[in-house]
Amino acid sequence: MKGKQGGDSQPETEAAEIRLNLPAEIRFLNVLGATVTALVERIPRIPQPEQLAFDVGLAAHEVCTNIMQHAYAEYPGRVEIVITLAPAPRRLIIEFQDTGRVFDLSSVREPDLDQAQIHGYGLFLVRALVDELDYIPAAGNNRWLLVKYLANGEENRQ
Repeated sequence: MKGKQGGDSQPETEAAEIRLNLPAEIRFLNVLGATVTALVERIPRIPQPEQLAFDVGLAAHEVCTNIMQHAYAEYPGRVEIVITLAPAPRRLIIEFQDTGRVFDLSSVREPDLDQAQIHGYGLFLVRALVDELDYIPAAGNNRWLLVKYLANGEENRQ
């Protein structure tokens, strides 16, 4: 990512990439959240950066929590995470890779919002918070991909 933090008018011409390799333990989710927030704070010309950091951070937490609790339910593991700020089109991409159990995304039903339930809202929430959600299962190499498109602050001015 080129340019200074905040209102620099130079275009971003290179992708900025951050890599994390976390133990599959809930206590390390704060590292993911802090990284997403720190990256969003450094993106110039975006409207409502605090809301963007919250939304994308929450979506990332949900996916990572599911990996930690379900893919690695029976044994310890690690979650590799690549967070990329891509310039054209401007978007934030978060990719998760794990070697845990394969998940059947098609088996997840939309929650019945008229009925109270304790579980089952996670993927529904993720889909609402990001623009693209993809899951590619493979024995020994599962991949989750979250994409959030970013508007320039100038595009939203009247």
